[in-house]
Amino acid sequence: MKKFEEIQNELLLLLKDKNYEEVEKKSLDILKSIAENSSVFNILGLAQVHQKKFFEAEENFKKGLRLNPKDLALNNSLGNLYSRLGEHQKAINYYKKAALTNHNVSSEIFNNLGNAQRELGLFLDSLKSYKKAINLNKNALQYYLNCSSLLANLGKIPLALIFLKKALIISNYRSDIYSTYLGLLLYNNPISLKKIKFELDSFDNLSIINSNHIITNKNPKIRLGFVSADLRNHPVGFFLFDLLNFFKKDFDIYAYYNHKIEDDLTRKIKPLFHKWSVITEKNDDFAFKLIKEDKIDILFDLSGHTIKNRLSLFAQKPAKIQITWAGWLMSTGLKKMDFIIVDPHVVSEHDKIFFSEKFLFMKDIWCCYSNNLFKIKPKELPALKNKYITFGSFNSLLKLNNEVIKVWSEILMKIPTSKLFLKTEMLNYEFIRDRILNRFARNGVKKEQLILEGQSPRDLMFECYNKIDIALDPFPYNGGTTSFELSKMAVPLLTKKGDSFVSRCGYSLNKNLAMDEWIAKNNNDYIAKAITFSSDINYLSNIKSELAQRVNTSSLFDTNKFYKNFKDCLLNII
Repeated sequence: MKKFEEIQNELLLLLKDKNYEEVEKKSLDILKSIAENSSVFNILGLAQVHQKKFFEAEENFKKGLRLNPKDLALNNSLGNLYSRLGEHQKAINYYKKAALTNHNVSSEIFNNLGNAQRELGLFLDSLKSYKKAINLNKNALQYYLNCSSLLANLGKIPLALIFLKKALIISNYRSDIYSTYLGLLLYNNPISLKKIKFELDSFDNLSIINSNHIITNKNPKIRLGFVSADLRNHPVGFFLFDLLNFFKKDFDIYAYYNHKIEDDLTRKIKPLFHKWSVITEKNDDFAFKLIKEDKIDILFDLSGHTIKNRLSLFAQKPAKIQITWAGWLMSTGLKKMDFIIVDPHVVSEHDKIFFSEKFLFMKDIWCCYSNNLFKIKPKELPALKNKYITFGSFNSLLKLNNEVIKVWSEILMKIPTSKLFLKTEMLNYEFIRDRILNRFARNGVKKEQLILEGQSPRDLMFECYNKIDIALDPFPYNGGTTSFELSKMAVPLLTKKGDSFVSRCGYSLNKNLAMDEWIAKNNNDYIAKAITFSSDINYLSNIKSELAQRVNTSSLFDTNKFYKNFKDCLLNII
């Protein structure tokens, strides 16, 4: 007769090989014929979880714990089950039980505990748990990534970069982690263009380069390929949707979609392409061959270094001409990326030293928002009814560095009847709301002057733009999509011109809307303009009416006008 340990090892091997039904059957037989055992109950429960038999798994995990309440694996398994079911407080209870009752607790327990605490908005507790996990296992990549991500959400960018740099080293400079690191550098204040250029050059040197695949293509129509994970309800989708109707008339257009999610906007976008290929679970070699077979003339990268990018694919040069656009407002660092689409306001000829790509200048603005996605119309200036000024920003809190908070606080202090309306996803959490209130309080601002709201469905968010009199642009990382949206809702944007692409987005928008007086030179000018504009309600009301007219004829939303310029640019580089 086999020893119990041998039987258990056989079950674990079957579990590893994903033979879940066989594991379940054999585990039940063992429990009936030999003896009840906490380890077997754990293996049985794990097999049932994989089969989505969650109720049965829960019962068997609990049966095992009745036999051995201190069983680390069972407490962890039950915690994982509750986390999967969204019952995070229950999960926390079991993770803590595992940690408190075992001297040899594994790092995984603390990482799982940190994840559950984070889901409930217990961010400081979560950070402590992640750090405990790291102390127990200093080479676990995911622990550093979790810690960095949480610190970034808490606005601790320099600390987040330290943990992310460690993750980068552990991963042997994995390209997706490098992209995250480069993206986070943009939220540092001030932005160091030299530092970013150095890291971009390093990224390019690590990329897999294959330059022997360029072919000359002779298609009846020029073929455009678009590589993106964001052909959905995402800023890239919002900018691309209307343009695709123009593209398909003059070009054959191909999509290489790098995401599993297909939402309502994806379903509208998908039929506009000549061919739609999903590459999210395909490696670069597969995607490279697919693009070559499709004989793409110009291949667009719509991600840059954002999440789920495929820059390693572009490094292999699958198309004769490669262009980065829309998803990343900085150089990719790839020498195999031929062009970046810009406009005369976001870059100048002097900025070329910070880019590996050549500049492809649009006449007016680098992007155009899809007009057909707007359902909500602008309303009258809210100050006419409220009798006070409401400033607003719907940008990510990552952009609200200490300098931004200080400048905005000074504006609120100088106009004590005014309010500031902040709205973004992280404000769903009470801890983050309290943190924002405290940051402004340290600068003398009373909580009564702040309106803090979390995420809303898009229609409700657009209605919220109608509650703002003056939009405040953060710096050095300006708003992007939100600035286009509030312009469409006829909300004037106060911005400060910076020295990089991401620091000049607001400048470009305002130049295109003939809103030059709303562009500040420095912090003092920014504050002075906010006070001056706020003092004249009639002026603000007139500006709102004028903006409502200007936006529709500007390149920000006139897709036909934007496309003609875009098409000419493409034809000039073929």
